[in-house]
Amino acid sequence: MNGSDHVPCEHQTKEDPEGRRLLIRCKDCEEDFSLSSCLSGLILAFEDEYDIESIIISDYIERKYTGSSIKILAQIRDIAGEIESFSSREEKNKKCENCEWSPSEFFPGLKKRFIEDPGGIYGDLSDSMKRSAQIKDCPNCEKALKEELEIIGEKALRLRRDVLAEGFGIIG
Repeated sequence: MNGSDHVPCEHQTKEDPEGRRLLIRCKDCEEDFSLSSCLSGLILAFEDEYDIESIIISDYIERKYTGSSIKILAQIRDIAGEIESFSSREEKNKKCENCEWSPSEFFPGLKKRFIEDPGGIYGDLSDSMKRSAQIKDCPNCEKALKEELEIIGEKALRLRRDVLAEGFGIIG
């Protein structure tokens, strides 16, 4: 997975009696310390890691995340992976190469925005659905894009429900 201009946080995995943990080293990070940069770097570091029991953010003070935090981050990682997988959809003809809706053009940008701000995906999907309805000369592409955006939307809705349930005890 690639977050476009984002880079994964420096990290390593370790086994201990509590299970596998992902250690993120922030101390020597050369990226800016904005929330979007840190979140996207964490997601990119986490993307190829499975069966992680905890994530330790190591700076001058260490903070350990377990349980529901890992579950939510794994969902974000998995949605980002799904978005990236759509970018490899085969383009039908030459004019696809220059189209803003070309999978290889559209989905990397959507993934980048998602890993910077997972909560912003709803506005992004809504805007994309409205704009993609204007695709007139390529009905197959419009149909495939709509289906892919709906899949992402369903997964994002599940993520939202889990965040509300895990973080705030709101079931719905």
